Amino acid sequence: MSKVKKIVVLGSIGSGKSSLLKKLIGHPFLRDEAPTMGLRVYSLPVNDPAIDKLVFWELTSAGKLDSQPIDYLKGAHAAIYIFDLSRPSTYVDLMDESRMLAEMLPDIKPLFIANKADLVGTVQTTKLLDQFDKLQPIPYSAKNDESVEVLLNHILSTVK
Repeated sequence: MSKVKKIVVLGSIGSGKSSLLKKLIGHPFLRDEAPTMGLRVYSLPVNDPAIDKLVFWELTSAGKLDSQPIDYLKGAHAAIYIFDLSRPSTYVDLMDESRMLAEMLPDIKPLFIANKADLVGTVQTTKLLDQFDKLQPIPYSAKNDESVEVLLNHILSTVK
């Protein structure tokens, strides 16, 4: 059993993929992050008996699964789809993308991250998340250090 777990990270441009990943690996939050073009890889050593390292493949900012090179998805142990709660354009196609993700990677359970929860307020966040209840999105904010540990625990439980 491999102790290195590959996780593909998808989402629309500006959804906060890079900020989230940098926060996970211990970098500070940066307000003005340049969009990812192509592929960016992050590595996170973990202290877990079943896993030595998580390797995150952040895919191009296009966000759409059908625009990704299929080779980037091969060998993935998990997929994270990030959308921005403060921008409806990043989640308008979320249900279609979730179906496509299930077809392309049928053996893994995707995680859906509702990013920038701090920008929309608690009541609005709850209403928005209720729309996607079937996908069980995880509310997250890269500005909030406490949510990083919660998110990491979700990721670890998904890839074990």
